[in-house]
Amino acid sequence: MNKIVTIDHFQKLLQENPVIYQYSSMEGAKALLEEMTLMIKNPLTFNDPYDCDLRLINFNSAKKERLKKSIEQFNSSQPNRYIDYENLTTEKIKETYKKLVLPNLLDTFGIACFSKNCDNSLMWSHYTYSHKGVCIGFDIMKLYLSLSLLRPGKLALVEIEYTEKFDSIDYLQNKDYAIHHLVGTKSSLWNYEEEVRVLFTDLTFNHHKKMIFEFDKRAIFKIILGINVEENDEKWIKNFCKVNLSNIELYKMKKMKNSFRLKPKRILF
Repeated sequence: MNKIVTIDHFQKLLQENPVIYQYSSMEGAKALLEEMTLMIKNPLTFNDPYDCDLRLINFNSAKKERLKKSIEQFNSSQPNRYIDYENLTTEKIKETYKKLVLPNLLDTFGIACFSKNCDNSLMWSHYTYSHKGVCIGFDIMKLYLSLSLLRPGKLALVEIEYTEKFDSIDYLQNKDYAIHHLVGTKSSLWNYEEEVRVLFTDLTFNHHKKMIFEFDKRAIFKIILGINVEENDEKWIKNFCKVNLSNIELYKMKKMKNSFRLKPKRILF
């Protein structure tokens, strides 16, 4: 990934949001904690049909002349698949890029989704099975460095930009910026999520379009229990923290007085 894009966003996030959060069902949280692994998903599986929409990228600067040498080499190495350079049009080139380059590229992307906040009632309702799950807070620097050891040079932090404008970026003019735009642009309808993504590139997925990556348990900064967490699940989290994460902070969401908001309250384990 482009170093300028990655470092700029990393530094901004580090200063403003040193902790990022992942909302989870209790089942998902237990799997994450027991194995210290993150579930990485291909964006083709996401619930927003506009997420990573390929129309966010174009190839308007495609020129036949730029490809002459490459086509000559291709024709030389694979004469059975000869490309007629003289009759190749710019529009044909653009169409080929759209059909072949981007779908194959998107197939290799993996994303882990996080939020800047831990107290959004909609997020608790949507992602923790009606407040019965947990929200796990990660130290953004420790998590990033831990995952970087597994995927050196193939990892980026992306802060989602929410917008009503459907702008398309030229992939051939700045590939890394175009990828950042593709992965980091969503409709303003989703802005309540305040999403931050960890983007993995050059992955090879199975048919489930999912992958597991280990991380250093020291990246976990806090765990917040939902307001409707089951008693047995609360006991399990407390016991697990006592044995394996004794240095973290544990909270439970509580209703605020004279307000529709929720607030995390520190609890002991």
